[in-house]
Amino acid sequence: VSQLKQMLLVGDIDLCIEADDFDPALYHSEELFEENYYLAVPRESEFNKTNAENALEREDILNDTKHLYTAEEIRLKASMEIPFIHMKTGSCFFNTFEKICKEMRYHPEENIEVSQIETAFHWVNGDLACALIPDTLIRYGNFTKHPVYYKLKAKSASQHMVIAMKKNRYITHAMQEYITVLRELIGYGTWSVTD
Repeated sequence: VSQLKQMLLVGDIDLCIEADDFDPALYHSEELFEENYYLAVPRESEFNKTNAENALEREDILNDTKHLYTAEEIRLKASMEIPFIHMKTGSCFFNTFEKICKEMRYHPEENIEVSQIETAFHWVNGDLACALIPDTLIRYGNFTKHPVYYKLKAKSASQHMVIAMKKNRYITHAMQEYITVLRELIGYGTWSVTD
């Protein structure tokens, strides 16, 4: 059981947002949105010269351009010879990072370990290494400078984010308002706490 699930069960937290499956006998959950991970590569990297036709800009991701759909997905492989930023065990992005690398059979030799995805993003922009970055950070991070992005040939690079709470838990007015505002901001979902 994940740490967040355990905290929901014992009542340490009221709600959580996570990419995970929740047992409907114990939890009430609803999908909020789909999150996609991209390989983010420093602009000065030689990798971009040999993969230019599949390179994506932030605007491609933000505006769902034609190029976003026509660019080919790439596989992570040892021959990339790019230092890689690895998410620290216990960070909320660790499991996703591990799933993607395992599915692609990729084990970066040179890596830098960080616990915050924002740190990874800034280090990519600083031309230190590449990283796996979620599109939520690309879309909503409010950064002016961006690296070059590539789609990944991995099913686990796309995941469903859900909001969950313990089943039959008392819903405070503040919780209900938070859920309503969150749903409106995302523009998706039909949360019903009476299920």
